[in-house]
Amino acid sequence: MNRRMIIILILLLIWGGPKALGILTDWLWFTDLGFAGVYRTRLLAQVTLFILGAAGGLGLVWGSAVLATRLSRQAISAPHLLSGLLNERQFAVTVAGGSLLVGLMLAGGFSGQWDQMLRFLRPTAFDAADPLFGRDIAFFVFALPVYRFLQGWLLTAVLLALLAGIGVYAFRLVLPQLPTK
Repeated sequence: MNRRMIIILILLLIWGGPKALGILTDWLWFTDLGFAGVYRTRLLAQVTLFILGAAGGLGLVWGSAVLATRLSRQAISAPHLLSGLLNERQFAVTVAGGSLLVGLMLAGGFSGQWDQMLRFLRPTAFDAADPLFGRDIAFFVFALPVYRFLQGWLLTAVLLALLAGIGVYAFRLVLPQLPTK
């Protein structure tokens, strides 16, 4: 194994080891109490939301960075402008790695809302209407928190995608133009 693989393996063990032990401990506890199905539902919800959040966040941020790369490539008339900092392959790997990191951070926030999402998917009617809006109170307990979370998550993802695009433009168009000593 080369050094990179060893470093990646050590980082995975440092990050994933305690997480795996926590999952195993919870699984054993829920199984001992006879609620393994409940814990399985929670894990399935968390994994599903993590995948959805990662796909959405990565798609937005990486799409913005790729679009900014293509548009900045059209704006650069001389191909030698980028050669002093990074070549195209290194730049593409850096953009993909940064987008993946941001997508994973967004996915962590998305999967942390598993309990609200499960309540949203299986609401129970209160059979009492709100006096101001005339809606069942269950909407304010089960649906509104999810809508607010999705609004905030999407706002964060779009702002991070905007920052990724600005970063690509700055790196490709502004930094090569700066005078060097």
